[in-house]
Amino acid sequence: MSSTGSCANCGNEAKWRCSGCIGAPEYTPGDALPVFYCGVSCQEAHQPVHKDHCKTMRRRKKLLRTAVIAKAAFLGYRELHFDVDVTNIERRDNNLYLSTNSMTLDRNSLALGRPFPDNLTTDPKHQEAVLTWLQGITACPLSCRLVTKLLAGVPCDISMMGVNVGKRSLNIQVVPRSDSVDITGPDTAGMPHHILKVRVRQPGTDETWIMDLTGAQYGIQAALTPYSKYMADQECSIVGNPEPYNMTETWDLDVASAKLEEVFREVLSSVRQPRLRFAAFVDTVDEEILKGSPEGFIHKLAQFRVALKQYMLDESQNP
Repeated sequence: MSSTGSCANCGNEAKWRCSGCIGAPEYTPGDALPVFYCGVSCQEAHQPVHKDHCKTMRRRKKLLRTAVIAKAAFLGYRELHFDVDVTNIERRDNNLYLSTNSMTLDRNSLALGRPFPDNLTTDPKHQEAVLTWLQGITACPLSCRLVTKLLAGVPCDISMMGVNVGKRSLNIQVVPRSDSVDITGPDTAGMPHHILKVRVRQPGTDETWIMDLTGAQYGIQAALTPYSKYMADQECSIVGNPEPYNMTETWDLDVASAKLEEVFREVLSSVRQPRLRFAAFVDTVDEEILKGSPEGFIHKLAQFRVALKQYMLDESQNP
């Protein structure tokens, strides 16, 4: 991107960019171009014209940064509380094969609290894919407190929705051994993928976005995408009715507990403690993390990841 442009007010060559617009994502191609000014006087003179566009860009930037933070938070949580007994990770074509010691769901296979075995792959995309596998229904409620807190100043409506992802650049298969790729575990292709639909009320036309915290399992890396683009690019079809996004961190556990046998309810009860600790950590986060330059945000995000890990590992921190 060019470091210079034409001043939006006088048309002369300018180097100073509107800080509010920097880093905002596109909703439609070309609608988030940088706005340049010669200096303060030109910016002030152009403010009546620019203010609505700038407000739109600021809201988009908050939405994007919230999505990035929420995804990082879930991955950080999942790295410490992983529940799949994986012994090998291998990619072949568009398939990522997970070798596991347990092909069936039993009490032992649900053991929680083990760290993610990051020694099995150095590819960060593969790590994210495994961490997020079948986790949409967990990530959405777990992230609700964080997402709604950070977006408190943005006029928007959020719901959780299920979709079938028709187009994937990655598929995960569970196998008993790395040399038994023909013996796969349960077929999860038909299971709905849970995402957040965010409708933002903008000064002009409202915008609808998809926040996908666990799309890496399908090769989807972006945490935030315009709704129409997401649905078209991934060839998605909607499953069921959307859920209002006012969930507790244990919403999915509460739903599951009502349907499972007592032995599994006992296991699920052990998951609540780290969920509540995560919620307590979220209470320490405020919207200051959303502010600042793109470079400053990257630094804040790194600090956030470290702080989350330290908090979750500190046994003295009680929810």
